[in-house]
Amino acid sequence: MNYLFIFFSLIITSVSFAQTDSIVKAKILDDQQEPDRLYNQSIDKYGKNDYEGALIDLNQAITLRATFQEALLQRGIVYYQLNKYSEAVNDFESVNKTAPKQESFYFLGQISEKRNEKTSALSYYNQAIAINKMYSSAYYSKGVLFFEMGDFQQAIQQLDSAILYKPEDVFAYNDRGSAKMSLNLLDEAMVDYTNALKINADFAWLHNNIGSLKRKKGDYKGAIAAYDNAISKKQDYFLAYNNRGTAKHESGDYKGAIADFTKAVEIKSDYAFAFNNRAGSKQKLNDLTGAILDCDKAIQLDPTYGLAYLNRGILKDAQQDYKGACVDWNKAKQLGIDLAVKYLEVCE
Repeated sequence: MNYLFIFFSLIITSVSFAQTDSIVKAKILDDQQEPDRLYNQSIDKYGKNDYEGALIDLNQAITLRATFQEALLQRGIVYYQLNKYSEAVNDFESVNKTAPKQESFYFLGQISEKRNEKTSALSYYNQAIAINKMYSSAYYSKGVLFFEMGDFQQAIQQLDSAILYKPEDVFAYNDRGSAKMSLNLLDEAMVDYTNALKINADFAWLHNNIGSLKRKKGDYKGAIAAYDNAISKKQDYFLAYNNRGTAKHESGDYKGAIADFTKAVEIKSDYAFAFNNRAGSKQKLNDLTGAILDCDKAIQLDPTYGLAYLNRGILKDAQQDYKGACVDWNKAKQLGIDLAVKYLEVCE
């Protein structure tokens, strides 16, 4: 029987970054004000990514002035950068007990996300916004969080606010575009990606996302050109090689697709998705044995990869290994691939 081979490709949203634009130096009124000097020195070290050095200065400043709220806030941020989340939480909560700051609530939200506590993260971001309704970073982080939760409408609403209060935010335009693409609002998504390009055209992931949008519209030539741009920005961008391979496959260039999937796994040898996708292109060129080997590799790398089991079943069916095909389809079903139920109809 002839079955549809299932591919995997990706769009990328930008990550949520810790915001440090609120950090300011304390004004030194007297050379003898050692806590202020240490605090300012810590800011300089922080700007040079010397987090350990900044922490030493901040500890000394707080020892000398236990009520130094700016230093407590900054130390919490340094702890965050050092992945010392419990210590960071203690400092942020101490700040909020005395004089709540938008930044302390924001970073508490960031830490909650790191701990996969999404509800708490949203609550902290809302508290940050309650202090400053124009706090674009909190809106942006809420938008990213809703995107990750699959609530694309809410993501768009939050990113609308992020852009309203920070119109040059390339990340917010990109991520709003990705949310719109997820809702199949392709023309609106393209407007956002285009605006992001006007702000900064140097991000490889932005060109990758434009490629994915164009591929979704069936513009394979345009998609491949966008993936070309992504790869030119980042030579080892295995995601873009995978996605360009998918566009080439869908346009009928199976040899070109295989070359791209091969490049992807050369860069990232444990990239199961590319092995699965390369199997599909090999199938089109009637290399069933090679295709099965690629599915084998994908499954070896990720034993929970249901689509690879589904596809290997398709390949085994083509080789008249009906029993083996049914075993793989049953495994795909167990792993949550609903399409496998249809294929299992031919199995005893």
